[in-house]
Amino acid sequence: MIPTPATWTDAERALWQRIADHPLHDPDQPLDFTARLAREQGLSRSEALAVIEEYRRFCFLAVVTGIELTPSAEVDEVWHLHLCDSRDYWQRFCPNVLGVSLHHGPTGGRAADGRRYHAQYADTVAAYASYFGAPPERYWPDARSRFARPERFRRVDLSRAWLLPKPRLSLSALDRRVLSFAALALLLPASATALTGNPLDWTGAPFLKLYFALMMAVVLITQIQRRVLRTGPTASPPSLSVWETAMLAGGPTRVADAAVAELHRRGWVYWDESTRTLRTRPTDSDLETPLDDVYSNIARYAAPEP
Repeated sequence: MIPTPATWTDAERALWQRIADHPLHDPDQPLDFTARLAREQGLSRSEALAVIEEYRRFCFLAVVTGIELTPSAEVDEVWHLHLCDSRDYWQRFCPNVLGVSLHHGPTGGRAADGRRYHAQYADTVAAYASYFGAPPERYWPDARSRFARPERFRRVDLSRAWLLPKPRLSLSALDRRVLSFAALALLLPASATALTGNPLDWTGAPFLKLYFALMMAVVLITQIQRRVLRTGPTASPPSLSVWETAMLAGGPTRVADAAVAELHRRGWVYWDESTRTLRTRPTDSDLETPLDDVYSNIARYAAPEP
C-alpha cells in the first residue's frame, strides 16, 4: 500500500482505508479469491496480489471521480471474478465499502462503444496519475496498446487441452545476417562460376540470381551499420505529471477540466446550487501552473464568495 497523500480529503482517506481493509484473500483457505485469480489467469500469488491492489485503486477512482471509468484488461479480470462472488460484491463491498453500486457494463460491439471506452480509459489513467502517481505500465498500458486489437477469450480446460502460443513470424524476429549469408553462399558462387565477363551481358536467370545476392548483401550491411550505430542504453521515458497526462488524454480542454476538478477538491472553487454559478474562495498560497491560470479565469467571470 502506498502512503495516503496529505492532499486527499478526509472522505477520500476514509474511503481508501475501507477499500484497503476489505478482505479479498484468505491464506487459511486453499482456494481463496487470490488463489482462484492466480489459477485462472496463470499468475503467481505475488502477481495476483499486485493486480488485486490495482483493482482496489480502480474502485477508489471510480467512486471519487463520479464518472464512468474503464479498467485495463488485467484489472477487468479481477473485477469479473469479484462479481462472481455476488454476496460479497453486492451485499458488502458496494454498500459498506464503496457506498455506491459500481456496475460493470459490457460493450455492445458498436463503433461508438469503442470510442467511448477509449476515452474512459484515458480518463482512468489521468485520474490514477492524479491520486497515485504514474500508473505501472505492466497493469496500465497506454490507450493505444490497451485497444490495439480485439480481445478474444475462451474458457479452456487445461486437463483436456494444451495451450500453444500462436506463432508470429516476422523478419524482425529472425537473424537477418544468417539469411543474408545463406543467400550469398547459395546464389553468388553459382552466378560467378557459371558466367564470366560483364554481368550486363548475362542472360536473365543468372543475372537475377546475382541481383538477388547483391540485394541480400545490402540488407546485411545495413543491419550491421544499424547495430554499430546503436550506442549506449535506451533512455527511459520521463514520468508524466498530472497535467501532461491530461494533455495527452484530451488536449487543452482535458487540462482545464482537470484543473477545475483539482481547484474544487482543494476548496478554492465551488458550485453554488442556488445561483447555479461557480464561486471562488480567496487563497493566499501560490498556485502552480496551470492551476493559477485556470483560477484567474474563473475568478474573472465567477461571482466571488459572499
